[in-house]
Amino acid sequence: MSVDYNPRMENHSATCPYCKKRFKFSEWIKVTPIKDVPQKQPVIHQPPRQKGAHVVVQSTGDVFQLIRGVNILGRKSPQSKALIQIPNLLGTKKTSKEHLVIYADEKDGRMNFTTTLYKAEVNPTFVGGEQLLYGQWRNLNSGDVINLPDETLIFEVDEA
Repeated sequence: MSVDYNPRMENHSATCPYCKKRFKFSEWIKVTPIKDVPQKQPVIHQPPRQKGAHVVVQSTGDVFQLIRGVNILGRKSPQSKALIQIPNLLGTKKTSKEHLVIYADEKDGRMNFTTTLYKAEVNPTFVGGEQLLYGQWRNLNSGDVINLPDETLIFEVDEA
């Protein structure tokens, strides 16, 4: 949820639509607006992160929780089949609507995460600085940086 920043509202509170808790405006995260957006300072409260793994969109701070099994990531679009749809703030369409797969499974009581490209013909994508190729599965570790053509993601694991 975002609201326009108003210093007179800092002692007031609002209910978060995600976690249903009340927060004072002064407790919310202040975010610098992006170019070509009205110059009002938005204030954002992010829902609490759940245990497991997630990706964080570096430019917006958006957090997407991963599920066990197949997680398809891609550019946000009404036609996308991706479970996780990354906002396209730059307006370019270099990231495919279905671009990357992160597979989460449990082995020997421990969660494992691997990734590959969703299809052969996508723009270059890098994990930890190395180019990812179609059909090549790579293990993901907490803190790994995933560079999509239009966005950078941070993969994080919360150990239970």
